Amino acid sequence: MKTIFIALLISFLNISCANDYAKYFRYHPPVDINDGIPVARLEDVGMDSTKFAGLFGNIYANKYDQVHSILVYKDGYLVFEEYTEGNKYDWLGQYYYGPRIKWHRDSMHFIMSCTKSVTSAIVGIAADKGYLKVNEPIFKYLPDHQQYSSGGKENITIEHLLTMTSGLEWDEWHAPHATAANDIDRIYIECQDDPLACILGKPLVHIPGSHFTYSGGNMIILGEIVRHATGMNILEFGQQYLFGPLGIDSVYWHRFNNGAF
Repeated sequence: MKTIFIALLISFLNISCANDYAKYFRYHPPVDINDGIPVARLEDVGMDSTKFAGLFGNIYANKYDQVHSILVYKDGYLVFEEYTEGNKYDWLGQYYYGPRIKWHRDSMHFIMSCTKSVTSAIVGIAADKGYLKVNEPIFKYLPDHQQYSSGGKENITIEHLLTMTSGLEWDEWHAPHATAANDIDRIYIECQDDPLACILGKPLVHIPGSHFTYSGGNMIILGEIVRHATGMNILEFGQQYLFGPLGIDSVYWHRFNNGAF
């Protein structure tokens, strides 16, 4: 009975906190910053601004944990743009939480594995411009790691890396993070000087192209392939052909001690 009472009390307090925060919510239309995206008010596109009060009440009552921004684009207009308080990412922090800040449209945000899609887009651009072909073997572009081109690994292609079907042994889902038991974290803990050696040195456990294994290691290899194929590292190439044309002017990309991304 005592447990039930405490649970009900906590639920009541959460509801009360959410309602208290909702009372103070005021809708502000997005500011036109001349970025080519037209702005309007919620009511201009048939949306009720009072509906967002409850949403932000729940956000500030921590019902949804980490929500850093909400943007609503409807009928060709940006009609809602709000940023909240939340924690920056910290690999060594409890729950990976770093300092708590008020987020803003210009805040640098750690996008984690979304970077895999960015890497794939950059490789696609490099292929479109004729710097490489996705059906080519990876070792054509890895002159410093030819010692690993044997035992079936010589059949791994760029496409296999893009589709995460390289066949290389890899596990970053089952072992705990921030330990060398997790393959992706092991790269940062033990292999900063030559991450590709740690990745390409893994056993080939599947025929390339036959088996999907989620692998951040594949993406690191792709960065090195872009460097050798284009003469630019992946950030430089991305700035010229992807970020620049999209108007993205603030990018940070981690580099290992040997310059690999």
